Amino acid sequence: MYDADCGFCRWSVVQLLAWDAKGRATLAPVAIQSPRGQELLAGVAPELRLKTAHVVGPDGVVHSGGDAVAVVGRLLRGGLPVTLVARLVPWLVRSGYGVIASNRVTVSKAVPTAAKRRADAELARRSAPGTTA
Repeated sequence: MYDADCGFCRWSVVQLLAWDAKGRATLAPVAIQSPRGQELLAGVAPELRLKTAHVVGPDGVVHSGGDAVAVVGRLLRGGLPVTLVARLVPWLVRSGYGVIASNRVTVSKAVPTAAKRRADAELARRSAPGTTA
């Protein structure tokens, strides 16, 4: 789940979807602000929902921020190295994720407008009704 108001977030999700398309096609993008996103995050305090990205793992558990990295890596073909790093040095992954998340407005400015438009089009194409904001 991603922040639909964040250009970097939307662009990043599309990069993961492209990686996923080369493998098992298991990821489903959901905007945090959408009704489905709010439903999936019912157990997360409302003030924390937009602070990080979230993943609902195959076990139904919500993983947030840097903790979501290992889950996503496990689902992607060729993602084993990502999963191993996330499990071996979780503090480093959480810290790195935190730096990016804290500066996502600035990071979003580095993503070209055309790339954000392409990401929006891909998210509209790949998202189920009611999952985009």
